[in-house]
Amino acid sequence: MKKKILLLASLTLLFFGCAKENDALGGVRYNNVSISESRITAGAIDVFIEAKNENADIYYLFVSDGAKAPSENEIKEGKDYGDVHVLSYGSGKGMVYKTVDGFDELTWIDFYCVLQEGNEMSMIYSTSIMTLDEKGVEYKGEGTIENPYLVSTIEDLEQVASDSTTLSAYYELQNDLDLSEVYGEGKKSFIPLGSQSGSVKAFNGQFNGNGHTISNLYIDSKAEQTGLFGQLGMDGVIANLTIKDANITSTQQRTGAVVGYSKGTVSNINVIHSTVKGTRKVGAAVGDFYEYGYCGKVLAYDCDIYGSGQDDVGGLIGAVDVSGGMTNPIQIENCYVIKTKVEGLKATGGLIGYARGMEINKCYANATIKGSENVGGLLGHAEDRDGSPISPSVSNSFAYNCKVTGSINGSYLFGNKSAKNDGVATKNLYYSGVTVDAPKLKDSTFASEIPTWFTTTEAASTWFKNKENIEFDFDYSWEFQEDAIRPTLINAKQYDDGKAITWSN
Repeated sequence: MKKKILLLASLTLLFFGCAKENDALGGVRYNNVSISESRITAGAIDVFIEAKNENADIYYLFVSDGAKAPSENEIKEGKDYGDVHVLSYGSGKGMVYKTVDGFDELTWIDFYCVLQEGNEMSMIYSTSIMTLDEKGVEYKGEGTIENPYLVSTIEDLEQVASDSTTLSAYYELQNDLDLSEVYGEGKKSFIPLGSQSGSVKAFNGQFNGNGHTISNLYIDSKAEQTGLFGQLGMDGVIANLTIKDANITSTQQRTGAVVGYSKGTVSNINVIHSTVKGTRKVGAAVGDFYEYGYCGKVLAYDCDIYGSGQDDVGGLIGAVDVSGGMTNPIQIENCYVIKTKVEGLKATGGLIGYARGMEINKCYANATIKGSENVGGLLGHAEDRDGSPISPSVSNSFAYNCKVTGSINGSYLFGNKSAKNDGVATKNLYYSGVTVDAPKLKDSTFASEIPTWFTTTEAASTWFKNKENIEFDFDYSWEFQEDAIRPTLINAKQYDDGKAITWSN
């Protein structure tokens, strides 16, 4: 049997394989190509093609195994050529991401693709793939990095990290999941993954959302550590996922839509149109990062975050903290919060409620923040930790069009920035359009005001891409969309266009 499946990376993602530009191609370049047998539909092939230039035209076709290869123009035309019958044909601009069905089962198929920009064409990309039959598509994987468990249904999701043998396994979401069929008010409450067998157990595997969305996650809990995952261990990874229209309530602490309590990695995540309620340590994405962890490329958009307990409520993360013996900071980078309401008591912030032992870099918040003590547009309370060798820092970040309301210690960026020990190092911090209704701490010693925000994309882009002002990563993380006046994460353009956000009274 012929074996020449060529599978390039599927999505650009930390820990799941980075798709790299094919340097062997001509001036018109591919960015990502993934051709694989569909694990969902028998006789189907999953196609993902992304051009380096989003304006490039994509043309592709399928022919029988061993058929004569087409020319560039024959691929463009998509018609039978010579004595070769074209099994399927398609085109797109910039990116194609679809499942092509209708092929015979257990059959080898040849695939060809070419890109065009103006009169210039790329070299032809080609590969072969064998379709699966009905028995094959029922295959759910083995939980390894090479053959992860395939999550296609609500039932599959419920089995993630359901026992001790699967807590360190690899999982890959195959499609969007709407949980409202089973979960919701008047229906069941979702049990956080890792908690199904009783007490909460840390997930130390990898869950690759594969760019898909889990919508209508509903949890009504009386337990600690509440979210899609209850607890994430040091080796755990949750990535490439959107959580949309979640409604999560806990009467205890550590509550977040993605994970309640984390020591692991949360990367490339969107939390959209969601409500998260808990007592303390409450955030849209993560309730509590403790001792270890990384949070990168995460957006919270149009969320309502409520904490009814003592402290630590944030638009993205409730609390970030380390114990005295820790030597590595918890890293929060390339994250932002948009159009989000945050309400708590002590330590309430647009991005993070309470933070120490951390490095925060390239983040911003646009939120209404209401609390009692230590209330800030970016952070509620930031400080050094007694006995820790970690030097906490906040850099290249800003608060934008925030409303801050508090009774004791409220300010543009930090409700309270403790100066004990060596304090918190700061660099390139800004605020603009932030109103504060609270006794103010002075931000002027470590932050600068941008009195009038940018009115054009050109002005905003010029300022942000000047590293003497602020150091944002516009190669891999951030971009300026058309008519945008603030940067947006590349993975978040579906939800945020980067235009102005204002709050009505």
